Amino acid sequence: MIEQVVSDSLNTHMSEYIPIKSFSHVSETVRIDGASYIGRRAKMEDTHTAFLQLSDKHPDVCGMSVHDGHGGAGTSEFLRDHLREIIGALDDPFDHKQVQDALYALDEDLSTHVWYGSTLCIVLYDRKTSKLQVINVGDSQCMILPLTFSKTGSRIAWPIYTSSKHEPGRDVYRILAAGGFIYQKRVNCELAMSRAIGDWSYKSKELEPVKRLVSAEADIVIVDNFDPMKHMVIVFSDGLVEKWSDQHLATTVVDKDDGTENGIRQMIDSCFKCWTNDNMMLLRMRFAPEDFPFKVPKATELNSCPTTPTNQPIQVPNGISWSRSGPPTYAWTPTEDGHVPC
Repeated sequence: MIEQVVSDSLNTHMSEYIPIKSFSHVSETVRIDGASYIGRRAKMEDTHTAFLQLSDKHPDVCGMSVHDGHGGAGTSEFLRDHLREIIGALDDPFDHKQVQDALYALDEDLSTHVWYGSTLCIVLYDRKTSKLQVINVGDSQCMILPLTFSKTGSRIAWPIYTSSKHEPGRDVYRILAAGGFIYQKRVNCELAMSRAIGDWSYKSKELEPVKRLVSAEADIVIVDNFDPMKHMVIVFSDGLVEKWSDQHLATTVVDKDDGTENGIRQMIDSCFKCWTNDNMMLLRMRFAPEDFPFKVPKATELNSCPTTPTNQPIQVPNGISWSRSGPPTYAWTPTEDGHVPC
């Protein structure tokens, strides 16, 4: 069993070289691949966790999570460093009440540390009981995709399940009751989601956690008898669907799936070409049958992509001249109306 960052491919932000970071966590039965990119933001606020074993207490549980920070990376980094430990310490990480109470306690701890906020979307799979659990707070999402083929041989990419996005309109009554308002689809004209970890500038300890202006209440869904041989699972930040629909994302994930982190890196690159501005984070979990296990790479086989820059300026809208390094992955120019073709 090995958990290791496998490779970096290079792309750029403005005039500096910024990597599309990719990684793989591989055992004989589970493979988690992912990639992240800063997009056109000044800093990266998305973080993730991926684990082949939740804890010594729960050795049969694997999983992954995405945390999309806003206002700063403080909360998302806190979740990256502590969420696995907190969930792994529970007597039953698949018990709704234990999980929700743990998230409320985590959120209370953040009230004295940082005022930033973050989404949270975590997937847990118990190989012993065949249970899959999705825990979601905010507008990061999870999809369950089928590994099936149509009669023509093309992959079927309709999502079997897509987690809900906690947009303000969904919790309008709670927001109004807490003394807030919604304007231009934002809480108090600022926050684009109605539930988040952190964001204590919107919360009052005088109210119950479930009644606060911005709540840490999670949507928790459990899939019993999950068949890992027929499905793959992805989690992603909302930067991936800033320009794409959920259906287009699902189709592209399946289309570019090559069983390695390279397909995920190509996904991020394709989304970037569509003029996505936000940070992007995407993780995919796949499973192997016992009689045909994944090949666990040796440490000597984990190589990095070449990092020698080969600059090539690209003219993009607003008169900004961008450069990129590494092998050319695309060469496009905007149309007269400023649209960037995908």
